[in-house]
Amino acid sequence: MKAVQVGVARGVYSNEAGWGSSPMVHATAKVDHPVRQGLWGAFEVFLDTIIICTVTGLCVVVTGVWQSGTGGAGEVGRAFEMVYGPAGRYFVFIALFIFIFTTFTGWYTYYETLLIHVIKNKSPETVDRAVKILRLVDPWPGFLLAAWGMLAGIVPTIFWILADLTTGVPIYANLVALIALSPVFFKLVKEFESQYLSKG
Repeated sequence: MKAVQVGVARGVYSNEAGWGSSPMVHATAKVDHPVRQGLWGAFEVFLDTIIICTVTGLCVVVTGVWQSGTGGAGEVGRAFEMVYGPAGRYFVFIALFIFIFTTFTGWYTYYETLLIHVIKNKSPETVDRAVKILRLVDPWPGFLLAAWGMLAGIVPTIFWILADLTTGVPIYANLVALIALSPVFFKLVKEFESQYLSKG
């Protein structure tokens, strides 16, 4: 039970399920029906959590690296190195770099979308200036927090506890919004089923 609990909690950082962040990106898609894009969003969560995260966890368990107790990406690197030699560790390093880079760029997109939405009634010059400031400021909080944690020798568990607490707030807020919007959702699902799934 503990493994499932921690796995789901960590998986949320990878799939963003329930955060309400990915809908900002999905909402920009041009599709014939919103439910179709919603299905892609559900598929992303399945692929990321059930396939990729499970395969990664199984690599650590099958190779026995989990017994070292170090945890994190280091264990994944050691597991791949045991099977593929030094190339395995480099593969994990490159994959981790891509994950970090895409996470930063993805979250920047969210922040810019929110910023533009909040100041949409301002002049184009004001919006442009605000976006430029955001581009300068955006990378620093996460970098400084990570640097401070490393220099201060803070145990990673503390960071995970703080992250879990801050993650819970948007999830519960989104749960309330989902319940309030559920009639619209069910109406759209029925419409999608009648238009596209009943044919055939």
